[in-house]
Amino acid sequence: MANKSLREQFVKIPDKTYFTIGEVSDLCGITSSKLRDWEIKFESLLTVQRRGTRRYYTQENIKRIREIRILMEERGFTMKGVLNYWSEVESQELPLNRPLVALELKEALSDLRSLKSALRQKA
Repeated sequence: MANKSLREQFVKIPDKTYFTIGEVSDLCGITSSKLRDWEIKFESLLTVQRRGTRRYYTQENIKRIREIRILMEERGFTMKGVLNYWSEVESQELPLNRPLVALELKEALSDLRSLKSALRQKA
């Protein structure tokens, strides 16, 4: 049986406003220390500070963290590659919460063009 993609492994994000670092760690399948590191590297992961110094994440943060994980682990991006990719997506005015869909569409289009070319050669 084929391994499930990360996207298929992720559980549904609970319907609540704020999440602790431990909850996000569990929902995204990464360690708390990696989350803290990514907060520094990826400015879009700004957390909410409530009740002193405790970090709280939003649903959008969780979606972005999952996106980072997919880009890095399934697509082979580096941190710098993720940042460059997001810059490219932003410059094309694509919705920020959909860059993976955009990447998948680009790959599908490339596959279709290759198939079209192969079919023409056989005709």
